[in-house]
Amino acid sequence: MRYKHLTEKRGYTGFELPSKTRKILLSKLPPKHADVIAHHITYKFGVGEDSVPSVPKTAEIVGYASDDSLEAYVVAINGSTTRPDGKVYHVTWSLDKSKGRKPVQSNNLLANGWAKIEPIKIEVTPKFFTN
Repeated sequence: MRYKHLTEKRGYTGFELPSKTRKILLSKLPPKHADVIAHHITYKFGVGEDSVPSVPKTAEIVGYASDDSLEAYVVAINGSTTRPDGKVYHVTWSLDKSKGRKPVQSNNLLANGWAKIEPIKIEVTPKFFTN
């Protein structure tokens, strides 16, 4: 179709934490802030449904960063913490919406550095998300 881009659903792709994995991780890694996210790891933005990545061979939580109202865990997908856009693979863990925090701000938090932690293997499910 010549104008497929005009009708194609656009969104982003990533790796969702299955509910069982999420529940286990939340018990091991208690959130610091009231608004718990702990949902997914972004792969690519502005893509169509046909851009879902394949199941990774490995996925591990390998790092952590936080400030007074936001926390995120760094994730290594197939051994790399770097997304295709050059940013850090991560899962926004929790935040304080009353202080105006949003999940996307995890990118800036992690750009300022993060601490390595003992790796935690996780299960993830490749998925297409809409905004």
